[in-house]
Amino acid sequence: MGWGDTSFPNGTPSNGLQSVGLKVWTNACGHVFNVDKSSVCAGGTAGEDSCLGDTGDPLIKEKGRDDADDIVIGLVGWGYQCGNKGIPCVLSRVSRY
Repeated sequence: MGWGDTSFPNGTPSNGLQSVGLKVWTNACGHVFNVDKSSVCAGGTAGEDSCLGDTGDPLIKEKGRDDADDIVIGLVGWGYQCGNKGIPCVLSRVSRY
C-alpha cells in the first residue's frame, strides 16, 4: 500500500492510499533480475505493481480476518517501469534482517 504514481510514464502521485494484491514469486526472482535471497519479487501482472513514489512501502501477507496477524514480508525497493506483464518489482525481504 502507498501513495505512489498510478501510471507510468508521466503518472502522478495518488491523492489517497492505494493497495494492490501482488503475487509473490517463490524463487524465480533471480531469473529476471540479478538479486540474492535478501530480495523478494512480487507482481508481474499487467497494470498491477508498485511504482514511482512507493519505495519503502510494505508488502503484507494477510493471514486472517483482521490486521493483527498480518505479516510484513518485504519493503518496496525498485523495479523496471511499472506494471509490465512478466516483470516483477523487487523488495527487501525483511526476514533477512
